[in-house]
Amino acid sequence: MDLNKNEAAVLKWVKEDPYISQKELAKKLELSRPAIANIISRLVGKGYLLGRAYIVNHTSPTICIGGADIDKIYQLKRSFQKGTTNQIEVTQEIGGVARNIAENLGRLEREVELFSVVGDDMKWQQIEQASSPFMETTHVMKVPEQATGTSIEMKNERGQADAKLAEDKIYEQMSVSWLTKQVHLLRRARHIIADLNCPKEVIEYLQIVAQQSGVPLVVVTVSIHKMQHLPHDLTGIHLFALSNDAETDTQCDIQNEQDLQQAADYYLKKGAESVLISKDYKTVVMGAAGGTSRIFTFKEIDKPILSFGGVKEAFYAGLLHACIEDLPIIERLKMGYTNAFYTAHTEKNVRTDLSKAQLEKECSEMKDFVYTMQMIELRTADDPDQKTIALSSF
Repeated sequence: MDLNKNEAAVLKWVKEDPYISQKELAKKLELSRPAIANIISRLVGKGYLLGRAYIVNHTSPTICIGGADIDKIYQLKRSFQKGTTNQIEVTQEIGGVARNIAENLGRLEREVELFSVVGDDMKWQQIEQASSPFMETTHVMKVPEQATGTSIEMKNERGQADAKLAEDKIYEQMSVSWLTKQVHLLRRARHIIADLNCPKEVIEYLQIVAQQSGVPLVVVTVSIHKMQHLPHDLTGIHLFALSNDAETDTQCDIQNEQDLQQAADYYLKKGAESVLISKDYKTVVMGAAGGTSRIFTFKEIDKPILSFGGVKEAFYAGLLHACIEDLPIIERLKMGYTNAFYTAHTEKNVRTDLSKAQLEKECSEMKDFVYTMQMIELRTADDPDQKTIALSSF
């Protein structure tokens, strides 16, 4: 059920201090005590609170851990000329891989919590204002006197990206000690999704939590440079999802389906339970340890791409949403592809028209969802007793 502004504010304070008094709540929200009592009564009636001590009725949210930043795009209005001033157009988007996935899932009516590290600054205020309607941001850590992350993309006059830059030193503040304070939340999660803005030791800690609690851990890539944050041993990672980053990491020039299969095999042998690799969003390989690899090649659709920003996050979020809905594997892939397709045809990192009903409608109307599929046996002879994990476990 939806909460109004005052109900959401009371619930926020109760989560932080379950023993807070009605008098304190009234002072903080500048409301009367009877008004606070009515709000609490409504929260109990709606199932958000469980009576005395305001015990919060926690469900199992999807927790997204990683980047939350401001994306700035600088596009030349005409061809670049050295030694003089070049006119540009500047646009700004709310971004961050983990945050983008969280907003997609929130718009799809999933309960989502964002864990990130930001500066106590205007940039974070902008991010929080845009994000809070779709996700819980209580556990985002604000670091004084440090800047919230910024991603910069330089585009030529044709709209092609010539350079990408990042001011993201603050993500080094993500630490194991920071997460251990929230381990009780991690253990009750439906899924944990971590992007590789997280330092390697944080990913390793999440692998341990996932193995001990049985919570599926999904790890997604950010950039080629951030691949150094990926542990060597991928045991405990339920799904590792990446795109063209695979070429550099595996030192393999991925040109065909066989190359994709070999790349998937590479990560499965490192311990990942399942792997998803996309090549320019046209060909996708999905593989599971001890089983087979499925390769899907999509028909190209003649419609101009406006932006690749947020496309992979849209794909992963659509796929995971379909997984939670327990849809068949091909429907999961279709939902991820459809969400990515429509996102690519907007200029937003997360499209504003996204909803559960809208995505379902788009999937049913996606007549151009044409693909070919082939099955390839994965080579796992070095571990013949390895248990087969079905692709439907995504």
